Amino acid sequence: MERRTQVLDAAITVLGTEGLRQLTHRRVDRQAGLPEGSSSNLFRTRSALLNALAQRFAERDRERWSQAPESANLETLVAAIAQYCGEATSTDQVMSRARYTLFLAAQTEPELGTALAQARSGLEDWGAAALAEFGVQLDRRQVAEILDQVDGLILHQLCFPVADFDPSGAIRHLLRRS
Repeated sequence: MERRTQVLDAAITVLGTEGLRQLTHRRVDRQAGLPEGSSSNLFRTRSALLNALAQRFAERDRERWSQAPESANLETLVAAIAQYCGEATSTDQVMSRARYTLFLAAQTEPELGTALAQARSGLEDWGAAALAEFGVQLDRRQVAEILDQVDGLILHQLCFPVADFDPSGAIRHLLRRS
């Protein structure tokens, strides 16, 4: 694994398990199993680390969705998005908590907000192109609405867990509406 990726994934783990206040270069180095100073060599400031995390989240989303079926009907697409939501609230829960922590931090750190907005814009473009491969033609605004709704489903399940979480109906409704 490339060192940059190793550091950023360790930062995601720290952020998602310990919170924003505990995100330090020293903790990231420990989490990554690297010598002290390794993360600060790549990301000189905490702000640089946070901004790089914005891009890493988008990279990980693209990696995750590159494993989706190449062609699909509405139900296959609904199932893939529902699976994503399920994983985001179970096996990838740490990443989801880190992502939402970063979203909130952007409210007081404008540079981070800009980095997140740029990453989101790229994800919207990529999402529109990926959906087109499924035969679903949506503009960026519609893709943004879907991403917002999926974020809402995940956030709600993280905050108010339901044992039998199944967002399929909401996702189906959302895709039909779009």
